[in-house]
Amino acid sequence: MSNRSIASAAQMNLGGMITQCTSDSKRWFPQAQDMPNLVLCIAGEVGEVANIVKKVTRGSLRMEDAMETLPEEIVDILIYLVNLMGHDAFDEVNWKKVWDDKRNYNRMRFQESGSSNDVRHPSECLGDVPEDISPREDVEQ
Repeated sequence: MSNRSIASAAQMNLGGMITQCTSDSKRWFPQAQDMPNLVLCIAGEVGEVANIVKKVTRGSLRMEDAMETLPEEIVDILIYLVNLMGHDAFDEVNWKKVWDDKRNYNRMRFQESGSSNDVRHPSECLGDVPEDISPREDVEQ
């Protein structure tokens, strides 16, 4: 992450984002605040990001062109995630404590273990994939 990205991210306040996003969402989409809808919205936005990354990976979209829409799609994920965090069911959750606990758990699990043998690249989890797979021309990619 560049220093500029870090400085920009540091200006964000999670509590403020949760308050602002949930307020906007309740005002703009009052009928769409249930947890299943928010989770499905997150999944849909993750799918949009995955589709862009897929196209860059296979070479049908240049990263420079992907950057025209990729940041906005990532923010869409963040908006729905923050709305989910602000859902009434999570009113009593201390997100800072959850964050710190999870970070400490991961620090102990990965950094303190002295070994990265348990950490695998996602492509290593795919198993044997035939090399002759190519996109079908009759299916929208």
